[in-house]
Amino acid sequence: MIVPLFRSSDQTQLTNFSGDIMGWPVDLSLRNIDSPIRSKHLNLTCIVVALLLVPPEYHRKGNGNRTAAKEQQIHNRDVLSNRFKLVFHPLDALCNTVKLMLCAEGPIRQCYPVNCAWTADYLDNIHLHSVKQPHCPVCGEPKSSLGDGNSSLWQLRVNWLYFQKMILRTQGDETERRDERQYLQDRVVGTSEGNFWNMKCIPQTAIIVPDILHTVNLAMLERFMNRVTSFLKRHSRIDKLDMLWVAMPPYAGFTRFNLPYSEVMPWSSREMKALGSVIVPVFAVTLLNFLGSQMIPFTEAQLFVKT
Repeated sequence: MIVPLFRSSDQTQLTNFSGDIMGWPVDLSLRNIDSPIRSKHLNLTCIVVALLLVPPEYHRKGNGNRTAAKEQQIHNRDVLSNRFKLVFHPLDALCNTVKLMLCAEGPIRQCYPVNCAWTADYLDNIHLHSVKQPHCPVCGEPKSSLGDGNSSLWQLRVNWLYFQKMILRTQGDETERRDERQYLQDRVVGTSEGNFWNMKCIPQTAIIVPDILHTVNLAMLERFMNRVTSFLKRHSRIDKLDMLWVAMPPYAGFTRFNLPYSEVMPWSSREMKALGSVIVPVFAVTLLNFLGSQMIPFTEAQLFVKT
């Protein structure tokens, strides 16, 4: 029986005044658990298998310290890569062998644990898979071409080939090493090895699952609100939105905003979630008392916000 494993990670700031220490928790769950059940912490469907501490940043400034800061960044990436290998080495050894496991209903079955998904935000993914910003960790498509409908023109990343090229760039004559370095540069591959490039138990591009909150929902909501605010500015209604924004009282599950909408920067995930729950009624009240010439555009705008 195949046991699909679901993993997630998110680099977290631990302290700001004691060396800017960050931690990288790695969680483990089973893929065949429904998301509503997995989302409840009391169900204990997710366990922390590792808490990787990220070394603090190099804060000294000056022309002579740029090289030291670069060396420290490379050292930090190597430390994290080695820790990931240490954590997943036992699972990598079970990739082609069977593991006897006690199932929930009682019997012991022959199981094959397989990592089928890894949820992380964009910044975590480019560090895990050694990709330079602002490119896609799944394919070689640059950020400038995202959304143009030509994604099929870009090939998927072949991480095992990148691993071979990274080894070959230090061997052979100067011409061969230059060709290997150019190959990696053309595909915007980082200077260090990806954390999962040489692991059998982890599929490469198929394992990348976007963080729905930060990568999808918040990005879509931000673009949506940019269109809403531009519409309100065009009709001189943005001041009314700011007034309503701070006038909303708190209630169960909603914390009132302390600042007008146009002054909130940057937005936190909690504020964006609250925004999505109140934007429809607030937008409708903002458009009250309109002129006769504004009836059609205001009606179309309310339909746009509702959908």
